[in-house]
Amino acid sequence: MFLFPNLKKYEKAKSLPEIEVTEREFIKLMVESGETEDKAKFHATMSKGLGSAVMIGKQMVKIKV
Repeated sequence: MFLFPNLKKYEKAKSLPEIEVTEREFIKLMVESGETEDKAKFHATMSKGLGSAVMIGKQMVKIKV
């Protein structure tokens, strides 16, 4: 069993372009990628609070402050 199953995803994320969007745009992108609106809002809150980027499709998306 591999101890860190998401390590490959992490390595891929480091090489993706990062864009900054509004919170509304962030939620819209997540919903378009297949997430529920509630989960998208949760991720937006966490990303905004931590100041981190989230991989959505083939880009890293960060909420503008």
